[in-house]
Amino acid sequence: MSRTAALLRWPTTLLRWAAGVAVFAFMALCLLFIPLIARPRAWDGLAKFLCRLLVACFGLKVRVRGLEKLEGIGTCIIICNHVNILDTFLLYGHIPLFFRGLDQAQHFSWPVWGWFSRRVGNISLDQGGGGRTAGGLRAAGKALAEGTSLLVFPEGHRTRDGEFLEFHRGAFRLAERHGVTILPIVQAGTWEVLRTGTKKGPASVKAGPVELTVLEPWTAAARSGQDAAAVRDRLRDLMAGTYAESRARLAEDRRN
Repeated sequence: MSRTAALLRWPTTLLRWAAGVAVFAFMALCLLFIPLIARPRAWDGLAKFLCRLLVACFGLKVRVRGLEKLEGIGTCIIICNHVNILDTFLLYGHIPLFFRGLDQAQHFSWPVWGWFSRRVGNISLDQGGGGRTAGGLRAAGKALAEGTSLLVFPEGHRTRDGEFLEFHRGAFRLAERHGVTILPIVQAGTWEVLRTGTKKGPASVKAGPVELTVLEPWTAAARSGQDAAAVRDRLRDLMAGTYAESRARLAEDRRN
């Protein structure tokens, strides 16, 4: 892209950011009051609508493949590749499951986002070991036992180049320990829409198509005889292949 084209995009980018921040502020306002009078599941429909509205502000044109695989899934650990700050909103708005995030403890110290995440009911996991790590794992186990699915980004942090990173074992060991299903979901197209943390247009927005692909759930029975590392490696390979296929489809869509 030419420098002139990049400069011309910035007014639209600023408008999209302003609209997205306004929706986020309304969500935060809802979190101040609604939990006082209603349980989280009671206003889940509103939360999902606001998440869809927020990602639409950034120009994401979302299509979801494989929703039929969610039928009868029950409590699960959702794993997905991590691209940018919109990931959680994208997934929550378009995947018809009730879930909360398992997130790094350091994110809970961030201004605004930390408060928002705690208020939503996400679970903090300190990866430094010892009692604080154990506390986060106990909270995650309690949530699963109570029927709340968990979202985990097994790469541990956002991609820096649009490609898949290596997966950590934590989510897979947690699924192994509690005997719950692993639900792999692949997102593609979000890197092309919004890139954060890069030197090339660090927050520039380019509206475009995004694809979420729900893959076959891996039940405890399907994983029988495989340790967490083996499951991790097989799922990463499967998800990376799906990601490449999705990006190819989206590239063709953008050319047409």
